Amino acid sequence: MSIIKQSNIENMEMGQSKEEDRDLRSQLHRTQAELKQLQLQLDQARGLIRGMESSKFWKLRTQWFKVKALFGYKEPNAFREQKSIAKNLQTTKPVYTKDPSGYYFLGMTTADEQAYTEEYTKSNYTGEGEIVELGCFIGSFSISLARGLEANSKIQNKDNRIHAHDIFIWDEYIGQIFEGHEIGSKYQPGDSFIGEYIDRISLYKQYIQIHEGDLINRTWEGGKIEFLLVDAMKSWELTNSCIQNFFPYLIAGKSLLHHQDFSYFWTTWIHLTMYRLREYFQPLYYVPECSVIFKYIKEIPSEILAANYSIDSFSNEEIEAAFGYSLSIVPDFMRPNIAAAKITTYFQKNDLTRARQELEKAKSIGLYRENSDYSQIEEWLR
Repeated sequence: MSIIKQSNIENMEMGQSKEEDRDLRSQLHRTQAELKQLQLQLDQARGLIRGMESSKFWKLRTQWFKVKALFGYKEPNAFREQKSIAKNLQTTKPVYTKDPSGYYFLGMTTADEQAYTEEYTKSNYTGEGEIVELGCFIGSFSISLARGLEANSKIQNKDNRIHAHDIFIWDEYIGQIFEGHEIGSKYQPGDSFIGEYIDRISLYKQYIQIHEGDLINRTWEGGKIEFLLVDAMKSWELTNSCIQNFFPYLIAGKSLLHHQDFSYFWTTWIHLTMYRLREYFQPLYYVPECSVIFKYIKEIPSEILAANYSIDSFSNEEIEAAFGYSLSIVPDFMRPNIAAAKITTYFQKNDLTRARQELEKAKSIGLYRENSDYSQIEEWLR
């Protein structure tokens, strides 16, 4: 064998060896990322279980199951029961039902909502526009959206199609929600938690483009938006920013708007603005326990998009009509939340007399609940 030929063979073998080495390193990195994600999910599950098992409800639930077992009762199928409830709801819009078992990524979202977002990007997303998430917190929706996108065989270009926006600053309110959970002790008000978000989405980072900053000052230059998930309308200022900077890029006849805070009693502006924009959005369905999904059906005139809305933009007559509309598109069991939001609207308007009247009305027609929302409202109105 000639020296040149032998040298060529050796070079080929070295090249193959380097390529194999790169493949092994790449596989190792993927495995490490998967292990890290699994560890995060395990930590989340353990935290959830600890919190559940320490609650009074869980202890009572455990005792109740023991009593039922003594009498030979069997546990019903939760998903079958959920579908049966949904079928009989007196609401104009269906309830999205999908078995949520296997879903729970830590955050301020429900397993049903996570199941919905994954199913959407897996089965319905076409790639005509981008996926934009406003208010991604620590990534529960981001992960669900990315998992679905990864499984979507119709989309070829998947990298950076999910645009996750957040200010990534811990505040006192978040700390109160996660009090007692491991993550609640990691951060103080004013701390950045973007590192937490990056760690939690690490397995799906190729699909997600992170946009860090205050949404009040944020503009969108990424082209058409096919799916807009809004969990950031926490004030009138943020509401105006979302409408002015993101709604113009929705695709008429195709885009979906996912309002995650629709059933939250404080975010009253969502009800008022969506009623004002009802000509342009068709409610599709409710996703337990806070979300309503709308389809963008007609282009909104630029002057409506450019308006700056506030509580003073809406008369009492329009407030009444707006909440009548919202009550008509959610299931019965969520109507007390909408009634609470209506009371809160008058509180925010500083019309305490009308707010008290609405509270009494909610009690008289069976929309009052003894929960933290109404406790807070009653505290305000004392």
